[in-house]
Amino acid sequence: MEARELSDRGPGPHLVRLRDGSRCLLRALGPEDRDFLLACFAGLSPGSRRLRFCGVKRELNERDLAVLAAIDGHHHLAIGAIRLDERGMPGEPLGVARCIRTAPGADSGELAVEVIDAAQRRGVGTALLQALIGHARAVGIQRLRCEVLAANVGMRALAARLGGRPRWRGGAVLEYEHLLGGIEQGEIPCSGWRATVARYRVWMQPRPRSFGARRSRVLARRAAQSARRNRLQSKAGPGSVLRPGAMSACPTTRSGVIPG
Repeated sequence: MEARELSDRGPGPHLVRLRDGSRCLLRALGPEDRDFLLACFAGLSPGSRRLRFCGVKRELNERDLAVLAAIDGHHHLAIGAIRLDERGMPGEPLGVARCIRTAPGADSGELAVEVIDAAQRRGVGTALLQALIGHARAVGIQRLRCEVLAANVGMRALAARLGGRPRWRGGAVLEYEHLLGGIEQGEIPCSGWRATVARYRVWMQPRPRSFGARRSRVLARRAAQSARRNRLQSKAGPGSVLRPGAMSACPTTRSGVIPG
């Protein structure tokens, strides 16, 4: 079931119903919500933390908290999701979506979304992103960009549903950029055939090849080629001329030169 809005969209608190029928409360966060941020971080597994922070992150230190909690509603925006029980009472934090302007007064911002492991694949990330887009538009942000690890299939699928095109940044990192002008409220699909197509597009995208691994393979081929050349030269004797094809160590080239 798609996440749907139950009250006016905006920076104020509002309710959404998730795919499993449960409800959560979305509200704008502020500098006083450090405990909320710590609870969200605690709900992430080591793998989810690596995907979120693009590296190993065992804990949030004081410097991390100072950066993540520096929310002013204009330069740094953040929306939090809170689980509601059957009586409508707030429970545990479910996730955070934030946007930080790339420069003071800029119309573009850096996007980041995190959802605790226990609440993933229920539409929480989509609901957070919808609320964040409305908030970003209200303060003049027109473009969102984000850097995502290639292994982060969930975030890549969400970026694909926004219409973002990936660009390889090197290694296993992709960059997406989204123009908010063409995204209307409720336009982000979180289920159905469009979400399936978005996931299919993610899986069909070419995987990045690490520059370090590629360089290692090239050097290994060149070393093997040089060793073979020396062996052939020693067998042929001094002054002999080898055929170019005989020196080729790579079946895809006839010149013996490995493309760099």
